[in-house]
Amino acid sequence: DFFRNSAQARKWKRGGKKIICCYYGSDLRVRGIIQEMEELADISITAEYDHLALKPDLEFMFYPYDLSELPSPIENTSEKVRIVHSPTNRKYKGTDLIIKVIDRLKMKRDFDFYLLENTPRQQFLEIKKVSDIGIECVGGINGGYGYGKSGLEMLGLGIPVITSMPDEYNKWLPENPFVVANDEDELFDQLLFLIDNIEYRKDLGKKSKYWVDNYHGFAAVNKRLYELYKKYGVVT
Repeated sequence: DFFRNSAQARKWKRGGKKIICCYYGSDLRVRGIIQEMEELADISITAEYDHLALKPDLEFMFYPYDLSELPSPIENTSEKVRIVHSPTNRKYKGTDLIIKVIDRLKMKRDFDFYLLENTPRQQFLEIKKVSDIGIECVGGINGGYGYGKSGLEMLGLGIPVITSMPDEYNKWLPENPFVVANDEDELFDQLLFLIDNIEYRKDLGKKSKYWVDNYHGFAAVNKRLYELYKKYGVVT
């Protein structure tokens, strides 16, 4: 709503409008629900897996993502593998731990690491499109696991992506395309494996791009949303 007291939503409801409440990011983790808005809602939806534990009656829907906005990936022809990490919030993404692992790994392998911050998105994409491995988040706080738009970008560019993910989430996510690492040692081992196995990286990258389109693509998300609209009587 435009107002915390749900005034605009109440006005819409009195006018016969349907209200769909969708939780993103830290809405439930930090703020909780606004009870009046929840009571007004015909459907309450989330695109965040951990929200389902906080409020089990939420309906889940994958975040919609348009692959056509991404540039065409370019094969890295240099001898060095390129690893990229682009945190929106260092604490949530575990960036300090990631940098620590990168420093350890540099004693074992020769590669380039790009930490992308405070740069226009188009410049981010120019670097990501020629990268080999992406790191979303490992060791973050306050829900700092799973993936967000940055992870989807990298998957959509055909880049294998490492992220932190509890076991139950790992098993729940259909056709999970991510390389899972939940602590410093696991991140080190997974990075080492990916650096040393180019064919595995390429194969996983192809599957990753397909996964984004199949689950986050507009057609798939629209189908799911329409199913929810019919289920709750928003459309007939």
